[in-house]
Amino acid sequence: MKKQLLAVAMLSTITLTTIAQSSNAFVTADEYDTQIQQKEAEINNLKTQESAAQAEVDKVQAQVDATIAKSEKLKEESAKLEKTSKALSKEVNSLNDRIVKRRDTIDKQARSVQTSGTSTNYLDVILDAESISDAIARVQAVSKIVSANNELLAQQKEDKRVVEEKQKENTKQIKIIFENQQQLVKQEADLKTQQAQLQAAQLGLQASRATAEGDRDKLLSQQQEAKAQAAKLAAQAKAEAEEKARLQAEAERMAKENTENPPIPNTNQGGGDNVDPDPVPTPTPTPSYPTTPSKPAAGTITISEMNYGGPYQMNTRTISAAGLLFIYPKAGVGTNNNTYVAGQCTWYVKSYFGSSVGDYWQNGGDWASSAAAAGCVVSSTPAPGTVAVFPPGVAGAGGYGHVAVVTAVG
Repeated sequence: MKKQLLAVAMLSTITLTTIAQSSNAFVTADEYDTQIQQKEAEINNLKTQESAAQAEVDKVQAQVDATIAKSEKLKEESAKLEKTSKALSKEVNSLNDRIVKRRDTIDKQARSVQTSGTSTNYLDVILDAESISDAIARVQAVSKIVSANNELLAQQKEDKRVVEEKQKENTKQIKIIFENQQQLVKQEADLKTQQAQLQAAQLGLQASRATAEGDRDKLLSQQQEAKAQAAKLAAQAKAEAEEKARLQAEAERMAKENTENPPIPNTNQGGGDNVDPDPVPTPTPTPSYPTTPSKPAAGTITISEMNYGGPYQMNTRTISAAGLLFIYPKAGVGTNNNTYVAGQCTWYVKSYFGSSVGDYWQNGGDWASSAAAAGCVVSSTPAPGTVAVFPPGVAGAGGYGHVAVVTAVG
């Protein structure tokens, strides 16, 4: 029954630990919820910033497009004006040629004209007149010719002036258009630079959002793992709780069945299995036993023991004394109350010697040191009526050691 109760206690501890671990797992999953919410808020904030950045990019792009369109229009106007200017230049050159030719003609005519405005040729024309009226008519005709030539020259000069002014105006406009175009080119370059910077910022925000989304996805994965672990621990805790309840019920049933013969409670156990014994005969104590070694150690000893080779078995055997220690009992080091687990080797030796051995000397392998501390003689020399102490692993003793009563030496 003690094994059952021990199993129940251990299982209870394991179950409580498992439940605590399961609770911790759920807490961790809840913490993941908080972290995921924080990442979601960060992602939404980055998306808002991305939208604002995109709006700025679109705005700048519209300005760039408008500037480019305006620049192209100015280029077209400049090309038209340049074409017109070339046509005007050609026209001016043609007029200049005509003016030069007419000037030559007029100069020739002027050299033949007298101070009164007539030339020798004109004089011949007048002299050849048939009458005075004919001469007068011829003089008037010559005057008209000269006047017409002068008017033509003046008109040619005026036309040249007008054409030259138009050409100057066109040249001025072309210069203005060129300067505007240069300014638009610079503005376009500045806008494109600004656009590139905004796009770079936008890409940075997208990268940050991608990182945040990656962190969120990682947290979601970890959260799922935590929830799965929590569910596993919860299932394990449930199964262990059910097993605990079953063992508890079994322990209570066994305790009820053994109420008439309960085990003696004791934490200082000797070697052997910790199981409730069946009733065993109480050994008859030897009335006297040595208190000090009387002769050198013998090669073999005969011992009486309990629980060696099987639970609750009384046994007598002859073994080598090598590696063993021997306690010489001392009256009054203990009481007659047997505090050891019934059926164990320590219980048997205590029943044999009574108050001449200690009440709480722990496991069998611990008896030599406990006896020495209590004032008993401990020696490697055996004697009948002494306690043989088997250290763990010596002469077949288990991990707790073993004790027995020496009944004969040699």
